[in-house]
Amino acid sequence: MLKVARHIFLIVLLCGFQVIGYSFDAKSFLEGMNLSGPEMIKVRSFAEKKDYNAALKSWRDKIVQRFREHDFGEYGWHGYAGHSTPCGVVNMLTGVITPKQYYKNAGKVIFIDIYKLSGAPGKGAKANWIVDARKIKDWGSPRFAKYPIQEKLVKTDFFNFEFSKSFVYMYWKSGNETYYKKLLELYADFSANNYDEFYKQVKKTTDFYDDDVKYITRVDWRLNTNGLETGWRLKNFMKGIAGM
Repeated sequence: MLKVARHIFLIVLLCGFQVIGYSFDAKSFLEGMNLSGPEMIKVRSFAEKKDYNAALKSWRDKIVQRFREHDFGEYGWHGYAGHSTPCGVVNMLTGVITPKQYYKNAGKVIFIDIYKLSGAPGKGAKANWIVDARKIKDWGSPRFAKYPIQEKLVKTDFFNFEFSKSFVYMYWKSGNETYYKKLLELYADFSANNYDEFYKQVKKTTDFYDDDVKYITRVDWRLNTNGLETGWRLKNFMKGIAGM
């Protein structure tokens, strides 16, 4: 059991990723487990066929799912993650549906993509995280174009990637790898480009005010208090990655 316990956290945290230089014997690990229970039928079936990697992945998915069912409702990641409203956003961002299709039911639209985030992984246009909402001409719908600017700001705020929870939900519901690939693509693009794009915007003018943050950048990298925002994003990044 000690041999099994020694590897549990590594396997669960890795979630299928390989670590260079780490030697792991899946066969020995599985032999140390009790596979006789009915809940282990799938794992046992793979092990009996000597497909130890598949058995290990099946066991891992079962453990991760159990953890998710235990605490998914805590810390604000409640059942609303699977509601059709946020999942509609995720399907648009992932390219499962087009923005035009998503915007058709205007009453359920909670995010208007002015950043070119939408599209299948690797196929979407390059994201532009710095967009002046006051200068947008095409809002995707005449109804959206008539919104007052404050409502437009709400509808175009990505809220520190709170939509991560619905990406996780849709991935686990469908098993479609497109969801986790797209979420990681968005994380990577923001992390690599948002900071630099922000300071390019700051350097364009010596009069960079709070309104510029409100209407254009949405993220203020100059302030110490931005640490709260960074922490919020990091929480969502970590939970999104762990959830996948």
